[in-house]
Amino acid sequence: MTDQPDAGLTPQADPSPEPAAQPAAAPVVWTATPPPAMPPTPPVTAGPATQPPTGPDQMLTSTPAPGGDWQSALPPVGRSSEDELAFVAAPVQPVNVAASRRRGLRWLVAAAVVVLVAASASAVFFVVAGAASPSTVSRWAPAESIFYMEARFDLPGDQRAKAGEFLSAFPGFADPSTLDTKLSEVYDKAIRSASGGKSDYSTDIKPWFGGQVAISLAALPGTGSLASSPATHARGAFLLSVTDATKAGAWLTKVVGGAGSSASYGGVALTAFGTGDSAAAVGVDGTVLIGGDVATVHAIIDGKGADGLAGTADFKLAVAAAPKDRVGFVFMEGLKFMQAEMALMPSSSAAVPKELLDRFPAWLAMSTLFESDSLIIDAVEPNSTLVPVPPNHVSTLAAHLPATTIAELEAHDVGSSIKQAVTLYQSIPAYKDGVGQVLDTLDKIGGLDSFTSWFGDTAVAVTLDGTTVGGGVVVALPDKAASTAASAKFASLKNIVSLSGLPGVKVTTAAHGDATITTIDFGSLNDLQSLAPGLGSGLGGGSLPAQVSDARIALSYTVTDSLVVVGIGGDGFVKAVLDAKAGASLADQPRYKTALERAGASNLNQGYVDLQAISKAAEAALPPDALAAYQRDVKPYLTPFSALVFTSQGGDLAHGRFVVTVAK
Repeated sequence: MTDQPDAGLTPQADPSPEPAAQPAAAPVVWTATPPPAMPPTPPVTAGPATQPPTGPDQMLTSTPAPGGDWQSALPPVGRSSEDELAFVAAPVQPVNVAASRRRGLRWLVAAAVVVLVAASASAVFFVVAGAASPSTVSRWAPAESIFYMEARFDLPGDQRAKAGEFLSAFPGFADPSTLDTKLSEVYDKAIRSASGGKSDYSTDIKPWFGGQVAISLAALPGTGSLASSPATHARGAFLLSVTDATKAGAWLTKVVGGAGSSASYGGVALTAFGTGDSAAAVGVDGTVLIGGDVATVHAIIDGKGADGLAGTADFKLAVAAAPKDRVGFVFMEGLKFMQAEMALMPSSSAAVPKELLDRFPAWLAMSTLFESDSLIIDAVEPNSTLVPVPPNHVSTLAAHLPATTIAELEAHDVGSSIKQAVTLYQSIPAYKDGVGQVLDTLDKIGGLDSFTSWFGDTAVAVTLDGTTVGGGVVVALPDKAASTAASAKFASLKNIVSLSGLPGVKVTTAAHGDATITTIDFGSLNDLQSLAPGLGSGLGGGSLPAQVSDARIALSYTVTDSLVVVGIGGDGFVKAVLDAKAGASLADQPRYKTALERAGASNLNQGYVDLQAISKAAEAALPPDALAAYQRDVKPYLTPFSALVFTSQGGDLAHGRFVVTVAK
């Protein structure tokens, strides 16, 4: 039930000084109960002051013109003349809108900084003393929100213990019981600085802050940079959970420092800034601190935390599919968000055909959570209807990559995915002709199938053996027929280069075990000068260090019954892949295995980066004069990072995981 407004409340004038030539800002009247519905009437020119209606439920839009009627100036139920829920200025004097807008924006920016810093500081406290609690702010967020972001600094469920274990890998965090003592002074200083000395975390924020922070958006802002895209204001709000409304209100009053205008809506005391579409308000309603544009603040107060966004169908699906215990959560109505973006720039609509837009996932959710040895971002969304979802499976290529692999990006069933994508885009009128032209070109060199029929799982990898960097591509061949097709395609490439007559280009073959490695050597960047004057310089030859400009531009490859291996810079990568043995491959490395276990070893696609190996290589490359400072100031905080991995997985819903692991 919506509270009745505080009748007869006279708002306080904004005390911020204005130049003498500027008229004073009008007082504000708010109401929770709108007048009866009336047809919308365009804004009228202000005339001599006319006695306005005095009932507490009246919402005023402007002073009517001479002979005008107060009723005729009223918008429809709960709406302004621009069809937005809004508080409006009573007809006392003209308002300097530009000045009030700037003042409101400055305050909101300052308030946001204070809130974010306070929230960050509170995370430190709750790692030590947090307690699990259900999310409350999502119930207050408007149901029409197209974007919602929530931070759980109260660390619900197992997140307090796991966050403490994760942080223990870093200097100064080994003993969680002393964490608050060590960092409280630092965060107090940061908050005092951000708030201009108005707030202090330990005394002003911690006593009332419930540990939950959220931001929601119901409408995107438009810049008005295009003639077809007039400037529009964002509609959204931030929400903080409150354990003591009186103390939260006192803190807010302290932060506001007398700026803005005071008024009431639905029994909630609010402070307002600006007028019209740019108007903003902030206040405390029992268990939440609310701030945002007035229309959204009104809607939140009207809802009284009765489900709101949390009660919508898509949000429920997203929450049910997300990890139960988490410290962060992002929800986006994907299709509605894209449609809102396109509405701001109608000319861009043609860039996304309706056939694609209709298949865009309806929603997307992302969660952040701790494990004892990792930080995880978990994403989930409905499966796209663009192409069929293939089954998940464990990497078939990690066992073929050498133990010196420091980065790998792997996609499964690449050939089938390419063919499905081509079929899809052929079916869309906007792309049909372009796809047809590409296919006609491919038909002249064997056709699309001659390239895709042999492509199974495919990985791009980078190796680091001492100071030697290598890299290339490895393709799993599904069967003997695929091996034959791949051999034919590479033989064609070899013949074309051999017969081209390009000066300086060498094609050689060499046996390596049971395999034959072919190398096509184009020379160095500097050698390319002989092929085309200026080409080498354009690619960096002559302007780069000698070890770079003199490096070989070479492509080596081999085709076996089960693999295609292509390396760059020489045959080192190809040999390393052919020589990889069980027990000494990437698949056997502890950092890789731990990271993949956290992200999901059975997947559709995966990526892996060995952070520990890269940091060691970077340290070894530092000049002596920088090494001491690095070891003292940087290394202790980088050493714990072990690996980074990301995966995507199919199923009833599409899942993705981004994981950073640490070693203790």
